[in-house]
Amino acid sequence: MMNDYYVPPEDFKTPPAIYVTLEEVQKPMDIKPLLVEKSNKPTDEEYKKAAISIKEIFEDGFQWRDLASLMKLSLEYVNNFFTMDGLDKKEAVLNIIDFVIDETDTPYLPDCITDPIFKALASSFVNIIMPDSIDTIAPNKTIESEITLDDIEEFISDIKEGFKDGFQLRDIASITIETIKFTSEFINTTADEKKQITKDIVNELIESIEISFIPENFSDSILKALADGFIDASIDTLEEIFISK
Repeated sequence: MMNDYYVPPEDFKTPPAIYVTLEEVQKPMDIKPLLVEKSNKPTDEEYKKAAISIKEIFEDGFQWRDLASLMKLSLEYVNNFFTMDGLDKKEAVLNIIDFVIDETDTPYLPDCITDPIFKALASSFVNIIMPDSIDTIAPNKTIESEITLDDIEEFISDIKEGFKDGFQLRDIASITIETIKFTSEFINTTADEKKQITKDIVNELIESIEISFIPENFSDSILKALADGFIDASIDTLEEIFISK
C-alpha cells in the first residue's frame, strides 16, 4: 500500500551517503561517438547505455547532489553523439536522467514514491542547466556592492510575498533561479559567497515545503543537496560569462 514505507529513526538527520566531488572520480564514458549527417534522436537502448555509462563515472555512488553534474554530462553526450535542436536536446537529457533515477535507490523509501518526485524535479531543474536564454539565470541588474543582511531579508520577504499560498515542490526550481539571479547582482561579492548565501536562502525556503509520504527531515536533506548542486553549477557558469566579457 502507498502508506507502507519505512520511517527512519527520529534522530535521522541526513541520507546515509558520502558526497563526492566529480573531479575526483570522473573517468571517460565508454561510448564511441556516433557521427550523423542530419537531426536524429537516441533510441531507448542508447539512452539506457548512456545513462549506465554516465552513472558509472560516479565510482563512489551517485548522490542527489550530483544531478546537476549528471545533466551536464548528459548534455555533453547528446551534443557529441547526435544532432538535435534545443527542445529535443532537453528531452533527450531528461530521458537519460529518467533512466538514472530508475536505477538509483533512495534509502528507506520505495521507488514508487520517490522516482516520480525526482523526475518532476529534474524536469524543472533542467531549465537551469539548459536555459532557453541566459537571461533565465542571469541577474536583471548589477550592483557595485556586497550583499548585506538587509538585502537578504528584503529578498526573502519579496519571494514569500510572491508565494502567498505557500511553497510547493514544483516551486523549488523557480525559487532557486530567482535566488541565483538575486545574489549574482552583487558584483563585489565573491563566487563562493554568492553560492553560500544562495544555498542558505534556498535551504531556508525548502524547510517550509512538505512532501506527502516522505518524512520531513529526510526530504529536506535530499532537496537541499539537490538544489545545492544546481546552485554551484549555475553560479560557476555565470562567473565564467562575466569574466569573459
